[in-house]
Amino acid sequence: MRTKIILALLVLLPSSALAQSALSDQINAVANAQAQQEASERAQYQAQQDAYQRAENARERAIARQQAIISANARARALSAAADKKRDQDYEDKNRDLDLEERQLRLQAEKARVARENEFIDRDLHKQDAETDVIKSNADVNRNLSSGAKTLLEKNGDKAALEGQAAVKKESGWFGH
Repeated sequence: MRTKIILALLVLLPSSALAQSALSDQINAVANAQAQQEASERAQYQAQQDAYQRAENARERAIARQQAIISANARARALSAAADKKRDQDYEDKNRDLDLEERQLRLQAEKARVARENEFIDRDLHKQDAETDVIKSNADVNRNLSSGAKTLLEKNGDKAALEGQAAVKKESGWFGH
């Protein structure tokens, strides 16, 4: 674009000194216009670069915010997972404690039942011993009664027995043959 302006000015300029002065004024004006144009273009370029830099900075800040949010979310998920894991571990620990306590109670109940069974067995043995003692005692009583009755019968019955034997012998014909 600069070259077109310079060529246009050269065509229009007259060939005299006055024309040279006018020409140099025009060249200076063109040079000034060109310098202003270049300065304007540099300012636009710099403004565009500044805008790009601001946009890049804004994009980097947005990325940093996004990464911070992602990090915060990851930390929150990790904390939540850790809390869930702790809750699960606490629940499992409580279940294990309850299971252990339940087993201990069952064992105590079984021990108590066994102890009670031993008591019942001991009672049954004592009862059987007592029944055996009663039976022995009854047998002793019966034996004593029987031997007492025998003795009594022998004392009282000697006469009757002798008479009974004599009567039997007499009837059989054995007596006196």
